Amino acid sequence: RLARRCLELVRDSLGPEGLTASRAPCRRRQLIPAFSLHWILMVQDLWLWSGEAERVFLRTCLGGVDAVLSYFRSRLTADGFVGRVDEWAWVDWVPGWPHGVSPAAAAGEGSTYLTGLLILALDAGATLHRELGIAAEAQRWEALAARLRTTLRTKAWSAAQGLFLEGPGRADPPTQHTQALALLAGAAEGSTRARVAARLVEDETLVPMSLFQRFYLARALEAAGRYEAFFPKVLAPWRSVLDLGVTTWLEAADPSRSDCHAWASWMIHDFFACLLGARPEAPGWTRIRIQPAVTAVGSAKGSFGTPAGRLAVEWKTLADGGIELSVEAPAGVPVKVVLPDGVRFFPNGGALAVTTAAAVMAPG
Repeated sequence: RLARRCLELVRDSLGPEGLTASRAPCRRRQLIPAFSLHWILMVQDLWLWSGEAERVFLRTCLGGVDAVLSYFRSRLTADGFVGRVDEWAWVDWVPGWPHGVSPAAAAGEGSTYLTGLLILALDAGATLHRELGIAAEAQRWEALAARLRTTLRTKAWSAAQGLFLEGPGRADPPTQHTQALALLAGAAEGSTRARVAARLVEDETLVPMSLFQRFYLARALEAAGRYEAFFPKVLAPWRSVLDLGVTTWLEAADPSRSDCHAWASWMIHDFFACLLGARPEAPGWTRIRIQPAVTAVGSAKGSFGTPAGRLAVEWKTLADGGIELSVEAPAGVPVKVVLPDGVRFFPNGGALAVTTAAAVMAPG
């Protein structure tokens, strides 16, 4: 109910320019345009988690989704990048970025990062329209997302640097932000994808993401098959927080204005969705996917409630490299198990167990 209420409050803050407020409710309306794109991703999260139980409510959000996407479409430059946006073009708390605004976003002539984030929101908007019963509306956002992906591939990629530029023709220091969002947006393919993914964690010259943005760093590494970097690389800044004697999560590295900030607690998602590997395979958990991150850690065990019922997962890596996994899933809910040696289907859910030999093939 809290998640639904949050989405509702932000939806109802929609202004005439086509953006939601970056905080709601609030006496003083504040605009951070990127947050409106995050709101669309949140709407998609609620659909994936709750499914049919929230269909009626989520259909009331589609007008806001269209308004935000239309706003960003109106801000595209002649080159096809997101250009100047209203009020506060915040990207991340990075030393040397005044008020958290990257040089490319401040210039307003085209930001690869904001364009990549827009592509993610366009994909989410298209999925929402299609799955909530308005397929015709999905097509326009799918077409725009495809066009912007091509824009990033052809106008932001630098073969000489082996990285995506911060904007067309820009010479700013390259950032993890832009590389991660280009990967997630599908702008990098084949060898380019592998090359960028490797540099995300190995190239210390990249401007690093702060605690909040590292959610997308983890998503990019996961998508590129590099999730083994989760503990040693992605979560490295949190160890320095513990060294300070702080037992809650800072908003950003010191000097931080907040010592207890929700933005930095996103790794809770990864503990369940990646380390346990438990995710909805269909909206509302009507089908379940179990795909543990076996390269990130040697074992994991946990349980949590889903709309379909309680789900418990336990797995460990065996001495020969195989995997031993057991699942207690809601009865009658189909489960798809993805392990390094292949895919297994359990159409009736319930208690199930799998033991594999050493991995011989990549999961399908």
